[in-house]
Amino acid sequence: MAVLERALAGVRDGLGCDRRAPFAALYVRVQEALAGTLRERPGLFDEPSWAAGDLNAAFVSAYLRSYEADRAGRPVP
Repeated sequence: MAVLERALAGVRDGLGCDRRAPFAALYVRVQEALAGTLRERPGLFDEPSWAAGDLNAAFVSAYLRSYEADRAGRPVP
């Protein structure tokens, strides 16, 4: 997961004022908040590994695929 987080932060840092920047910046913040919540309130989620792992990875992966498609001029779902 750390690889996806670094990739997303890299996209955010590289976009600057680009129209695609808000989602990357927002989702980096969501990741930070989720990680903090899982540390500070470990019993909050019934399945914390799913929230921090599978769900998070799915969202980041979908965004990165769409971002790369847009950069390549392909249709974005």
